[in-house]
Amino acid sequence: MPARSSPTACTPVGGRSPRGSPAPIRILWPGSFQRMPEHEFIVPSSHAPRMEPAVSRAWGRVVPSQPRTPSMRIRVPVIPPGPRRIHFGHEIVHSWPGSAWMCASRWLHSPVENGHCISHRARFRDAWSLAPSSPAGYDPDLVAGPVQAGPAQDESERSRRMSASIESLDPRQVWQIFCGIAAVPRPSKKERRIRDHVKEFAAAKGLAFREEAAPGPHLEVGNLIIEVPASRGCEKAPITVLQAHLDMVCEKNRDVRHDFDREGIKLRIGADTRTGKQIVYGEGTTLGADNGMGVAMALAAATDPSVRHGPLEILLTIDEEAGMSGAKALTPASFKGRRLLNLDSEEDDAIYIGCAGGCDTNLAWDCRRRALGGSMEVCRVSVHGLRGGHSGSDIHENRANAIKLLARVLISAPAGLRLAEISGGSKRNAIPREAHAVVAGAGGTVAALQTAAARVAAEARAESYEESVALAAEPADPAGLLALDASESNDILSALIAIPSGVIGMHPRVAGLVQTSNNLSTIESAADGEKLRVSVGCLSRSSSMSLLTLTARQIAEIGRLSGAHIDHANSYPGWEPNVDSPTLAACKRVYEKLFGRPPKVMAIHAGLECGIIGERVGGGSPGDRMDMVSFGPNITGAHSPDERVYVDSVARSWKYLVAVLDELANG
Repeated sequence: MPARSSPTACTPVGGRSPRGSPAPIRILWPGSFQRMPEHEFIVPSSHAPRMEPAVSRAWGRVVPSQPRTPSMRIRVPVIPPGPRRIHFGHEIVHSWPGSAWMCASRWLHSPVENGHCISHRARFRDAWSLAPSSPAGYDPDLVAGPVQAGPAQDESERSRRMSASIESLDPRQVWQIFCGIAAVPRPSKKERRIRDHVKEFAAAKGLAFREEAAPGPHLEVGNLIIEVPASRGCEKAPITVLQAHLDMVCEKNRDVRHDFDREGIKLRIGADTRTGKQIVYGEGTTLGADNGMGVAMALAAATDPSVRHGPLEILLTIDEEAGMSGAKALTPASFKGRRLLNLDSEEDDAIYIGCAGGCDTNLAWDCRRRALGGSMEVCRVSVHGLRGGHSGSDIHENRANAIKLLARVLISAPAGLRLAEISGGSKRNAIPREAHAVVAGAGGTVAALQTAAARVAAEARAESYEESVALAAEPADPAGLLALDASESNDILSALIAIPSGVIGMHPRVAGLVQTSNNLSTIESAADGEKLRVSVGCLSRSSSMSLLTLTARQIAEIGRLSGAHIDHANSYPGWEPNVDSPTLAACKRVYEKLFGRPPKVMAIHAGLECGIIGERVGGGSPGDRMDMVSFGPNITGAHSPDERVYVDSVARSWKYLVAVLDELANG
């Protein structure tokens, strides 16, 4: 909490008296106050009912207070944490002698033009002054004056203006919640801030929630379950669970500066170049619609009074993108409902009833680095510009893998190539978009690698239609460089060539469904003195557990033949389709009635949490088994900076979710 200081009087623009007609004012939070996660405003209790709806839209919450005079405390989070100046639309709702009580009526993203904040109005009652102290326990420093616009502020105002535009999209309640979620950093295994954010939202709406403990030492928090009472007259309907995950994949373009641990997503509106449809995307980063849009829809359904539903439980899991630790920690006591709508699918004309299982296989080589000979050439080889994407839902498109392309270049070098460093990929479930290596070799190595890079780039364009692929081989400084010997280097590169990556087999009975695949996900070298550890990560998927086991075994044997240590981790089951599901029947019936055509009923090669939930929660007696389906809006490019969500599809998916809940409320 910042040190308390004497407040500075606020003056209306143009110097007009607060007792006169309303006038625009400029109110800025100083930098010292930005360290506060939220600010508290105090209003008399009589004003709270009138202000509460607006406060809720601003992600605020109303809680009891014990000041000198009966009142309510209204808390408004400061989102996002930067820049240093945050603009509020506000009004003075009451004042006593020597004090002013005010309430933020809405979160206002205001533009800045010519160095001044515009479109702000203050409405005054009684005298304008600032309290020497407040029942909240500290004073805001309100500073009036011109806004000093600069590059950071210009970018901030652009983001605010864009967020305001996105919040006005239809359905507003969904987009407003999504914008709030996008403003909060939420990498996998670091979900404390987003969970707190959702807890604040639930508390503001008067919803009860339960928090599960973090299921492991490397996780900040556990799952969150929110209980939602039924609409009037629907209390006897079975509980429906709305399920989504809180974390997101954090990927960015190589030329983008963005700290996912500290910054929210910069949202942008555009048009799809192929269809012309309106889309929302992140500026050079993943968007986080996977699965922030699912979270937003669940919360909107729980809090929109126009949505008719039976009793609801909102199950928000953690760490879905990096191991599904949250789903694996669930028990039959975690929640009561046994009918579940998973909101983590990415095609609005499909209902998913099955998914693949998966397993990580990690390989590691512990090697020794040695000095180079005096006549060796050093070369840096890099790959970038690939599409990347989801290693489950996009694997069938035969998108190029940056690590595989890098290995194809390096294996083409003259004999005796020595590996100094190598890295590529960043997420276990994302197709690698970038990779690089520093290598040393005899005279002519740089020229040979440049030729190989040009050839492999042309091959990638022809094989995978990677129009933006770029491979480069450039001379590098050999000074002080240490590298593995040629034999160890060849073992590692041979393994990279041999490890399968992409589709391994199609399902024999379900047309178009990938049955088994593997993604060569990551490679990293870590030096410790003369030692160098090279680590490779793979994620295999299959709807057949026997083929999944066989694929993992194949990768392990490749590693062993090349001298690697092997580790298997994060194994999770597939989700077996149930075509006789009562929930599926209801969802199909609603879809056809709403859109005039039957939905596609499908299984997906990606990993959904439904398989784990069904095993951990509903694996007992028939009455305890989970009845589950999955659906969601159109999202493309998930797990890559090309991720976008289609605005019209969000509206359709929301309309569908509302209709499904209405149907299920009948029993």
